[in-house]
Amino acid sequence: MSTAEATGRSRLELVADRSDRASSIICRGVLTAPGVPRLRAAIDAALAQPGVLVYLDLEDVTSADASGARLIAATIRRCSAERAHLELWPGVAVERMLVALGVSLPRRAYPSRPCELPAGPGATPPVPVHPVWAIPLAHRPASMRH
Repeated sequence: MSTAEATGRSRLELVADRSDRASSIICRGVLTAPGVPRLRAAIDAALAQPGVLVYLDLEDVTSADASGARLIAATIRRCSAERAHLELWPGVAVERMLVALGVSLPRRAYPSRPCELPAGPGATPPVPVHPVWAIPLAHRPASMRH
């Protein structure tokens, strides 16, 4: 394996998108210590906007270390404490680490992932298809208001 291949496989790709009602963070790759600061910054930005749904999609994360799992565990606790609605799609790798840490996964209200990351460099950004984007601002469910 070349150095470029190893670097590509050890990287965390991240796409963040915000609207007035929701913040979406979608990740692919490995969630290890080098990627934690970028993901933490995206999570902090999402939670800085009060009263939004925070959607964290980690389904395409292929592996996670303890620092990545601790960040997700802290995010779950923070969302609970701040009464922020978190839709977490942990994926197998992250879920395995959270279970090892004894962290209970939050229940999801929505049945499907909103979108996926584009195929590669230069690809078109993902198009959100999550039901929350279709909810008119004036008709938000009471569970999403603070």
